[in-house]
Amino acid sequence: MTSLTTITLRAGFWSALERVGQQVVLVLTQLWLARLLGPELFGLVAMLTIFYSVAQVIVDGGLGNALIQKNEIDEVDCNSVFYFNVVLGFVLAGLICVASPWIAAFYGRPVLMPMTCVLALIPLINGFGIVQMALLRRELRFKRILLASVPATVLSGALGVGMALAGFGVWALVAQMVGLRLFWVVLIWIVSDWRPRLRYSARSIKRMFGFGSKLMLENVLTVIFEDVYFLVVGKIFDAITLGLYFNARRLQRMVATTVSGMLARVALPVFAQIQDDPDRMKRGMRRGVRLVILLNGLICALMVATAEPLFRGVLGDKWIGSIPYFQWLAAVALFYPLSAVNLNVLVALGRSDLFLGVGVVKKVLIALNLVIAWRWGVMAIVYGQVAIAFASFLINAYYTGRFLRYSALAQLWDGVGGLLAAGSSAVVMAVLAQLGRGLPHLVIVAGQVVVGVGFWAVVCFAFDLRAFHDFTNLLRNRSKPNG
Repeated sequence: MTSLTTITLRAGFWSALERVGQQVVLVLTQLWLARLLGPELFGLVAMLTIFYSVAQVIVDGGLGNALIQKNEIDEVDCNSVFYFNVVLGFVLAGLICVASPWIAAFYGRPVLMPMTCVLALIPLINGFGIVQMALLRRELRFKRILLASVPATVLSGALGVGMALAGFGVWALVAQMVGLRLFWVVLIWIVSDWRPRLRYSARSIKRMFGFGSKLMLENVLTVIFEDVYFLVVGKIFDAITLGLYFNARRLQRMVATTVSGMLARVALPVFAQIQDDPDRMKRGMRRGVRLVILLNGLICALMVATAEPLFRGVLGDKWIGSIPYFQWLAAVALFYPLSAVNLNVLVALGRSDLFLGVGVVKKVLIALNLVIAWRWGVMAIVYGQVAIAFASFLINAYYTGRFLRYSALAQLWDGVGGLLAAGSSAVVMAVLAQLGRGLPHLVIVAGQVVVGVGFWAVVCFAFDLRAFHDFTNLLRNRSKPNG
């Protein structure tokens, strides 16, 4: 019988390949569009982020995770979730479109009214693929997910860049965002074997909603309180300032969610299978934490060290104001995946009540940050976000310490080797940037990446870091399919 470790490594490889492939394309698309369109147009899109993001989370409703977490599911469960999500998507899209005149008036930007209606299609479209995605994740068939998400990202990126080059302005950004979900749904239907049938049970939805509703409420609150930064900055400052902050935050999110996303999607179904064995969960989580800190530490070091030459060389002088935001938000990217792993333990254990409770505490911290920091500008808000990211990790890890006897301090100690490897790599890349002054910016970036990653790998190998061996094992298992 194939061991859980082998299954996890195989799934982890395909999840990693899918996430990295998708995020690389998204980052390249974002950079290209930013260079073509400028901060103000990005600011216009940022003003609407909170509205369609909340609707999308409501459509997801936590029912997709409920399908993964539930020990046994049947065809009625899957069909009921599918139709529930589709109907809810239509209702929410309609409500957002009706509210579009008030949204445009709030910001004093008439162009936001048609933009709001088009972006309202995102949660509606997404609802058609949630069940297929949940079933593929439940079965750890991440290879098939890759075959849907990466091509969809490439196609939507080509659409957005093509429209930007053709002079469509802000509508290029809108088309790229809506196109991403549309292409994804079409492709996820192609790679998935499941098809909806005319069967629906309100009782099935009610059973899963008890678990999923708490996840939905916490996710809705998370989106509101994270994206409220865009609403506040857009209202108090101007579209250009918001665009600079939005671009840095969006790039940071793309990077931060690469590692956390791939591990969370593997961790939840794996932890759910062993939820009655705390010792196995703890062993699995320790390996996950070490791997998160190892890989995300390197990513954060690259973000800080390459930010200035990258922004100057790729985006141009009009985006220089984003550099300090991006560098400081790298610290958020370090702690975000650790929080995600801890939260997945709560979800796998069926403790969606605690998932909601710790989330409410973090929302209070976000509200305090906005109330206090906005007077000193966007940079003060960013400093507050870094502090909240660390505090959130401590809060999330508190319950892991209770249930699995694996505290926040123990998690950080397990990852200290990865942190030291990343820190030393960052110093080397910073020195290299100073030595390379006068060279083309992209040449400096390329040199930093090659030398920094190489130095990181040497340090990991020299100190025989266990997480590094897990990572290389994951790569060696790449040829063994699971999907």
